[in-house]
Amino acid sequence: MNKIAKVISIVGHPLLFLPILIGLTLISLEGIRTSIQSLGILAGLSIIPTTIWVFIKTKNGSYTNFDVSNQRQRRTLFPFIIILLTLTTFVLYITNMPEYLCLGLLICTGLILISFFVNFKIKSSLHVSMTAYAALCISFISISLSIGLFLFTISIAWSRVVLKRHSVLEVCTGLLLGSIAGFIFINMYQAENPQGKLSNSAITSCTFIETISTSAPVFKVFPKESFIDEPVNISVSRLASF
Repeated sequence: MNKIAKVISIVGHPLLFLPILIGLTLISLEGIRTSIQSLGILAGLSIIPTTIWVFIKTKNGSYTNFDVSNQRQRRTLFPFIIILLTLTTFVLYITNMPEYLCLGLLICTGLILISFFVNFKIKSSLHVSMTAYAALCISFISISLSIGLFLFTISIAWSRVVLKRHSVLEVCTGLLLGSIAGFIFINMYQAENPQGKLSNSAITSCTFIETISTSAPVFKVFPKESFIDEPVNISVSRLASF
């Protein structure tokens, strides 16, 4: 049981799981170039610095483990992450990266900030809160994928308890905080995008542009990004019959 729990915990580590999920989402919706630019900013300003910070702190004994599962030790980790995420969100915004990514990171920063204050009372699970948040955020692409990720969140919660990194109350606290942040993202995103989903499936090779009226013609363009001398495929559906 411990071996299975350890594998699940490693796969669900925020520094590993979130970049992969964000990368797949960007590739499916934005194309390769925008994905590389966004991931480059995210990795360079947040993921890599945080990984190096935690590695050094773990190596010199400041942190007990790479998960930083000690409640007192987390008090130095949270401010560092909040600063990095704030800077990353700002850079993504001014470089015109996808607005849902900027919004997602902004709310994620708020989630970390709340977790920081909660940590003075109880050590909520970041593994669980981050995965729960991602599971709800991804619902704007696919409900089925969202449900799958939420089930994965439950398995992560189980693994953290089995490994004795968190108590049941701590993983439940993480689940609650992540879910609240996820619902905030959904409401804010839907307020800006009344049409709801960006696509009909989680992983699709085609991005599309759709008019406001559902009865109007729908134009599908693939790839979304291309050089001037490269061909693109354009299809039109929902044309009126004569």
